Amino acid sequence: MNMQAPGYGALGDKILWPPGFVAVQRMPGNAAHGETWLIKNDANAQKEELTKEKAKLEEAIARLDVGIEQAAQHMEEEQDEAYEQDEHYDDEMDYAERFDPHDREDPEVLLEERQQLKTEIEDMLDEVKDKLKELESSSLNFTWERNELPIALRRLDKPWEDFNHELLVQAHLEARAMQAAEKERLEKEAKKAAKKGKKVAAPKVAPKVREVPSIYCAKVMDPGAAVAADGRVFNRSDAAYDDAGAKTLVKEVEVFMKFSWRYIVERGKFNFEQVGLLPVVHTATISRSRAGSRPMSGAATITPFMQNGSVGAVIKALAGKRSTYAYKPDLLLANAKTLVSCMAFLEHHGIYHGNIHPFNIFVSDDGFRLLIGDFIPPSEFKRWLVQVAKGLASVPPYCSPEYYTALTERRIQRAAVYVNTLSPHKHDVFCLGLVMLQLATLQNVAAYRDKPRRLKGILEKFQNNNDSPEAPELAKLISRMLTINPAERPPFKDLVDVQDRWTLQASDWVRGFAEVLGFGKTPGEELYLDKSLTPPGMGTQTPPPDSKKDKNDKSTCSVM
Repeated sequence: MNMQAPGYGALGDKILWPPGFVAVQRMPGNAAHGETWLIKNDANAQKEELTKEKAKLEEAIARLDVGIEQAAQHMEEEQDEAYEQDEHYDDEMDYAERFDPHDREDPEVLLEERQQLKTEIEDMLDEVKDKLKELESSSLNFTWERNELPIALRRLDKPWEDFNHELLVQAHLEARAMQAAEKERLEKEAKKAAKKGKKVAAPKVAPKVREVPSIYCAKVMDPGAAVAADGRVFNRSDAAYDDAGAKTLVKEVEVFMKFSWRYIVERGKFNFEQVGLLPVVHTATISRSRAGSRPMSGAATITPFMQNGSVGAVIKALAGKRSTYAYKPDLLLANAKTLVSCMAFLEHHGIYHGNIHPFNIFVSDDGFRLLIGDFIPPSEFKRWLVQVAKGLASVPPYCSPEYYTALTERRIQRAAVYVNTLSPHKHDVFCLGLVMLQLATLQNVAAYRDKPRRLKGILEKFQNNNDSPEAPELAKLISRMLTINPAERPPFKDLVDVQDRWTLQASDWVRGFAEVLGFGKTPGEELYLDKSLTPPGMGTQTPPPDSKKDKNDKSTCSVM
């Protein structure tokens, strides 16, 4: 496979990434909302090198200060001697004739050279400090705790491969027996030592290792046409008006970051794989440049890189396989409940996904958990649907019936309809139900989105032909999610268990009481706020637009 040169986009434009990030390669394929890149974060390594360079420069300046002080002292002594011997300069012309700038023994020459050298080194030090300040916004306080593989399950990334269940159980039981024997031995030694009056130190437990990843996945999004208050439309080709649009995308992604990390901290204790949510670890604006054209801005959303890819890749790999290689109902039901709980929390805070399909649902590193990611910012969601209604973009295959009708039959081109009149949250419910049904049956159920009889028949066949005790519950959950009438379709909060629903409400009550009583924020919120999710400057690399300015030094694009 011929990969494109690192740092260059699909159209051959040069991408300037935020400080600390280096492009590895552009991932193949076409996406409706931008390109996908593998990038490397070496901000910490760069900070170490710059810190060493800063220390060297500061040491050089300190030595120059000593040399300047010595040269000034020698020059004063020689001036005193010259005045005593009546050899001082009469005027400037006399100084110019008698002064030799190449005389290295003249203290005045040494003083001037050292002062000039100090000025140059101070400029270099200022540049190093500026680079360190820029890298602060790209230093990711993100660690990843790898989990051991659970037993008695099948891998989601390779569901057609059967693991030897008996051998796995035997190995697990042997490991538990060894742990129990070791624990019993330590207890006996402690009892013997206690009888003799000796103290035995508690056994040391190895701390859990949290990996600091260096490779991440970045989705680059370009803002659409900018619309002024008076209705004028500015396309990307007009001027660099997209800088404000890119910053808007970044701010919308930061809102998602805030609530997603709150959920990951409170429910998963920083274990995002456990709660089924792929977090955003950094977001910033990027700059695109091509020869002969102005630089354009975009927004980069950076997430952890999932090595097992998405379930869309799994479905693609299973093409032509028998339906017996589909996912097990018990594992699929557990993941469906996890995703529903996650989406219910985000729905409670007004956040929706907008484009759920198999390639936006990822497989964890252990292969048993599903994670939902690639959330679309609200402004991009509305812009995209208007483009679809105009016929400038393809209709998404995973789409609810009401949105499909609005996009293909009614051709609604008012963005407010898709977020106010229609419900993007219920749209997410239907799309997630389609994905779950496809994973359970390995059939192309997206083609039957507006055919309730076909969907019902597929669900009944799945339930009748499956001996798993979890199959009826999974079929019931998917059936509720695939309700054709949006008025009767339940939101995510009505799909979660009663206990999770009460937990969701109690979390808000505790946070509200803490703020009312003056206790500050809850411990979970303090933890995720400590991750510096919104650093100053946001690592923007977009050069200022070079548009014409009027007499009052106001840009002509100030209307934007």
